[in-house]
Order: sequence, then C-alpha cells, then structure tokens
Amino acid sequence: MNVTLQWSLPTTRTSGKPLSVTEIKHVLVEISSDAGTTWTPLGTFPPSVLSVPITDLDFGTWEFRGFVVDQKDRVSDPRFATLVNEDTSPPSILLALEPVPA
Repeated sequence: MNVTLQWSLPTTRTSGKPLSVTEIKHVLVEISSDAGTTWTPLGTFPPSVLSVPITDLDFGTWEFRGFVVDQKDRVSDPRFATLVNEDTSPPSILLALEPVPA
C-alpha cells in the first residue's frame, strides 16, 4: 500500500502564545509496526514540507508519531496517528481437488 502522511504545523506554543513558522526548525516523524514499542525515523522535515510519501507499506497496524522542534531545540509532545493496512484479498485457490474412486 502507498500512503501519504500529512500534517499541519501549530500556530501557538503550549503557553498559548503565537508560534511563527520561522520559529520552527523541523518536524520529526517516526513509524512503528509493533504498537509503539520501537520507533523508526521516517525523517526530519523543514516547515515548508507538510507530507511524506510512504511506499510499499506491508499489511498490519502502523503507528506514526510526529514532533515539532523549534529553533532552540525545544520539542513538542507527540501527535499520534494509526493506519490499519488489512489484507482484504480472498484466500488462494485450493491446492488440489481430485475425485478419488471409492
């Protein structure tokens, strides 16, 4: 399965004060195939990039998390997303089908 993971940048800090795009260093996006036990970076993206294509995603449940990092390396809490890529194809054909004399 091919998907595009998209995000929107925050416009405020946790204090409620405004956050300019120029204050954002990058967005860190990670992926997990084991319910969040281990995470693998998909990349760090400048604020001008708001999506990443993911190709050949295998069947299973995939967890994503993203962090916003400001110019002073302060890191946001994570935002999480989940994608279930279920194999909806029917079973394969019978391996054999033979009449056997009684």
